[in-house]
Amino acid sequence: MKKIIALLLLFFPLLSLAQDTAFSKVSELKKFYYDNGKLASEGTFKNGKPDGNWKAYYQNGQLKSEGNRVDGILDGQWIFYSESGQKTSEINYTKGQENGWKKEFYPNNQPAFEQWMNKGIKDSIFKSYHPKGFLQKVQHFKNGLEQGYGMEYAADGRLVSLIKYNKGTLVRSEEHTSELQSHSDLVCRLLLEKK
Repeated sequence: MKKIIALLLLFFPLLSLAQDTAFSKVSELKKFYYDNGKLASEGTFKNGKPDGNWKAYYQNGQLKSEGNRVDGILDGQWIFYSESGQKTSEINYTKGQENGWKKEFYPNNQPAFEQWMNKGIKDSIFKSYHPKGFLQKVQHFKNGLEQGYGMEYAADGRLVSLIKYNKGTLVRSEEHTSELQSHSDLVCRLLLEKK
């Protein structure tokens, strides 16, 4: 009998360790609270790290951010809010880096800008908007720097200026004048200029 008890005492810690390891691979919902008892954040843990959908809250209870984590790292679309509940931004992440569309919003929910991100660096196209919603500016980026032609627009949609950058340096700025009657005239002129 003493041998059986001794064997049980010897193997019991190993059995509980095996159970802990198996349990740690299962996702579990966790909640964290401010000192005042209000919910600060909630989400799932897997293998001891945040993994899955997560939400964070302001102390007033308003949603602050929501999105996905993989192995503790931001991954997928995250949405951020002001303390009053207005959406302030949407950012796409891949393995913790901004990747894809990054958008910010005015308090009236109109877009402020849209920027394509590639591994945390501005790349491709950037668009900024007036608080009333109309397009103000379009600019291309390459490796984090303004590159190529950009256009600025008036509230009625008219092209008002053309700007050109080379590796982040402004090399040309042209106001839209009466001799350039339309956006298409300007684009045609620029294409001819490149040849």
